[in-house]
Amino acid sequence: FFLNHPSFPLCRACGRSIAEHEAAGPLYANFDAPPRPTDPSSDGNADHVDSSIVQMSPVTKDPGWSKMEICSVTFAWVFSLYLWIHIVVFIPMCELTKGMAFCDAYYGDHLTFYLPLGFVYLFYLIQALLSPTRQYLTHKLDIKARTYIRQLWDASPTCWFRIQCYHYDTRTRTTTDSDGNTSTETYEERVNTHSASEIFSYDSCETAGDAVTLPSAVKVTRLRLDKELSFADRYTKDRYDGAFALFVSLNDRDTNKETSRGLEIEGFNSYVLAFDDPQNPPSGYSLAGFLVATFFTLSVPFRHFVLATSVPVDWNVVKQIRCNNRLGM
Repeated sequence: FFLNHPSFPLCRACGRSIAEHEAAGPLYANFDAPPRPTDPSSDGNADHVDSSIVQMSPVTKDPGWSKMEICSVTFAWVFSLYLWIHIVVFIPMCELTKGMAFCDAYYGDHLTFYLPLGFVYLFYLIQALLSPTRQYLTHKLDIKARTYIRQLWDASPTCWFRIQCYHYDTRTRTTTDSDGNTSTETYEERVNTHSASEIFSYDSCETAGDAVTLPSAVKVTRLRLDKELSFADRYTKDRYDGAFALFVSLNDRDTNKETSRGLEIEGFNSYVLAFDDPQNPPSGYSLAGFLVATFFTLSVPFRHFVLATSVPVDWNVVKQIRCNNRLGM
């Protein structure tokens, strides 16, 4: 009776009755949350982002290459120089000038020459595939950087717990050497017995930190992102740690265990390449081209091109979660 009474003051913000609210529009559950202020300069533009989240500046401080980018390019130079010297100098020289003391000592045994060369080439390929440049070219945005940042800013994170239980079994096996002699040896083998995962539930979340400053009038921006979980208060931190401890105790079912907890944000990647005009990106930023150049040991100039023609922007995405203290403790 009271909820349907036309004079019942449901809304604490304006004091209107439920009948008046239903006539005016939909009801909202959180009456204390003020609406996000709108910028009158947006004019309904979908690419516009609140200035409290992203700020455009014609001049930004260039943080330079990251340590990971410097290490990646340095190792690429070392591997590439080793390969180039052997492929371009040593192999042709020793093939054309038979009988040289250097070639007989160094190149005469093809196994000792090509085996290290093959290992260096393999390490070079692995390092190139794990490099930041390859990750930039893999994660190219089809939207503008400020829109992508807004999506990460508004995204709600997923906080997860994981556990893997295992033990080691001692087993025996029979081996035979080249002379036909057999022997029995024992070894230990890991046996996984139980795994589980769980999602931690929280009540609200917000992105902490200042607005992200992006350079304006720049064709290519490379975003170097990191993510971090923080807690709004001590109660939330205790709830999080307590839930993880309970999860581990309920799933501890073997001699050994590996536990982990982490944070997932939809659309997040550590290395992202953004274009001023995503529909017409500049040429040269091709993943296929990078892979072909890597195969022919020419990834170093490709890496320098990507890093030198783009402007870096660093952002640590801090998601601050809150659990409501319903007991008032």
